[in-house]
Amino acid sequence: MTVSGLHDVDTNSVNFRGLVRYTWSPGVVHPYIGAGAGIGIHHFNGTAHLGPYPVSVEGTGVGVGVLGLAGLDLPLSDRVSLFAEGRVSGDVETTLFSGDQVGGVSGLSGARFTF
Repeated sequence: MTVSGLHDVDTNSVNFRGLVRYTWSPGVVHPYIGAGAGIGIHHFNGTAHLGPYPVSVEGTGVGVGVLGLAGLDLPLSDRVSLFAEGRVSGDVETTLFSGDQVGGVSGLSGARFTF
């Protein structure tokens, strides 16, 4: 990841988001789309290189962002389904590296249990 023009800086994030999702049921598989917004806590760690000079980068910052998602649910019963989902987020760091993009593209899959 590139942070403030510095390459090879690791970023670990914890995000808190509110999501809205629309699902329709055309058949066995249920497609859905959604959107969300929230805040994230981002920890940066690594050694960046400014020309021939190594610079240690470490710190924690807070960011805000929005995301879009699309996925598929495969219901196994009334309360259990398998899912696969893709997300695109636009998260912007607001403190440590103010203005830097820390979002991106991600995918996830798993099981969903309804209570």
